Amino acid sequence: MHAMAKNLLVSTSGDEICANPGLTSTLLGRGLATIQKNQLVIADQDARYRKARDTYDRITDYGRERFFNPELLPKTGTQFNLFADELVSVLQPLIDQTIQLADTFRQLKELADEGYGKAYFALANIYKGGQGITENKKRCEYFNNLSFKWLLNNQVLDDPEICRDLGRISFDRWSKQEEDLDQSIFWYKKAAEQGDAEAQNHLGFMYEHFGHMYEFGLMGEEGFEQAAYWYRKAAEQGHRDAQFQLSCMYEAGKGVEQDDEPAICWLIKAANQGHASAQFYFGSKQEDYHNLKQALVSYRKAAEQGLAIAQYKLGTMYEHGLGIEKDLEQAVFWYRQAADREDADAQHNLAWLYEFGLGVEQDETQAAFWYCSAAKKGHARAQTALGYMYSCGWGLEQNEKLAVYWYQKAAEQNFATAQFLLASCYQNGECVEQDDEKAIFWFRKAAEQGDTLSKQVLEKFGIKG
Repeated sequence: MHAMAKNLLVSTSGDEICANPGLTSTLLGRGLATIQKNQLVIADQDARYRKARDTYDRITDYGRERFFNPELLPKTGTQFNLFADELVSVLQPLIDQTIQLADTFRQLKELADEGYGKAYFALANIYKGGQGITENKKRCEYFNNLSFKWLLNNQVLDDPEICRDLGRISFDRWSKQEEDLDQSIFWYKKAAEQGDAEAQNHLGFMYEHFGHMYEFGLMGEEGFEQAAYWYRKAAEQGHRDAQFQLSCMYEAGKGVEQDDEPAICWLIKAANQGHASAQFYFGSKQEDYHNLKQALVSYRKAAEQGLAIAQYKLGTMYEHGLGIEKDLEQAVFWYRQAADREDADAQHNLAWLYEFGLGVEQDETQAAFWYCSAAKKGHARAQTALGYMYSCGWGLEQNEKLAVYWYQKAAEQNFATAQFLLASCYQNGECVEQDDEKAIFWFRKAAEQGDTLSKQVLEKFGIKG
């Protein structure tokens, strides 16, 4: 009112009191119109933000889940030489979600450009990469800092989403400053006590995994009890990740009495809401009970969301014809999806199929590439296979020293085949100094695991396996 009052006619002592009614009403009208226009703009921004943020939270589980680099999406007009088009189409749900995230990014970017502060947090997360756009570290850091300042300045709004986002930023910064963990739990608890389900879920996670570091020094079971308490609060509101976590608590008897019935109940609730890990574990349980068709359905649902371990399991079911007709092309397809997400088991199996030309054109170079990818992650079978390919010069330049190197890596993981091959190298002096003592040592290690060839060699040495 003060700003408008300066523009109104003011009477002075001795003057005839008169104001132009038309001018006064016009000025008041302009002021009210401006206020109404601003309110409409804010209401529009609020609605656009809510729609974008709800989409973002739903698809990414509140920003905690990463999917895949959008550069991996099929490009328009892409020709698939290895796979039939229908194999690619099974990823359509994941592709659709990535497209939605790209659209959400554009909406949030527009809001941020308009100075709408709540958009900064989600925008910073998207710039981390894998959520609709490629990674941009500089923009991520920029919007992270902008978001933190805006959230702190607006904490007085007592908005649980603001408190939750402050908790998340503090948690992400914890590795740099110890006090940020205390700040994180402060903000998460504030949001959780206002009924924010995601804050309750994350508070449960913090108590479960870092309970001993909190202000009350909660250790072991006490921390687990608090975790179960907050997971339940969120789960009862329909938070799918909290439902999954509560299921795990019941299955393990952490913070609650071990009970399979509520464990499976909460697992099903989470799976029915599309929680990928819940779908995978439900599939795993079905497989344990030899209900392979149901397992296949659950694995597929999780695989189509981009969960690497589910993609690997789906590949194995197609490879071996478990619950479905054997289909090596489908196996290659799903192994490739998981391998691109750095799943070592899938990388090994994909390499094996390339090596022998099963479901795909034989390609020893591709086989060596994927064996190497898995071997670097410590996969013993892949290390052994890679060593053998170096020994034979298949798919890469022959190098017996590297063959021995990889045999050694796998042998130290107690993999019998690698132990036998390494022992053979020492026995024959292949790229290592001939050493019967080391040869016997590794033959014995392999024989202890039932390796028949190692036992036969030991017998020639006059040693019982």
